[in-house]
Amino acid sequence: MRKNKSSKNWIIQQHRDLYLKEAKHSGFRSRSAYKLIELEKKFKFLKNCKSIIDLGCYPGGWSQVI
Repeated sequence: MRKNKSSKNWIIQQHRDLYLKEAKHSGFRSRSAYKLIELEKKFKFLKNCKSIIDLGCYPGGWSQVI
């Protein structure tokens, strides 16, 4: 199967992404974990939560942080 130019560009961007590399190094499933950590520090919305539903949670980066 041949890859088109946009697919090749996406793969190159993934290999250059610093957050993706840092997430893999830190053991997070995805780079979105850093966004959740940043939001939590700013807004403190998870502080008093007793239950959380993560719909469409693949690859589970947010669930992992929570």
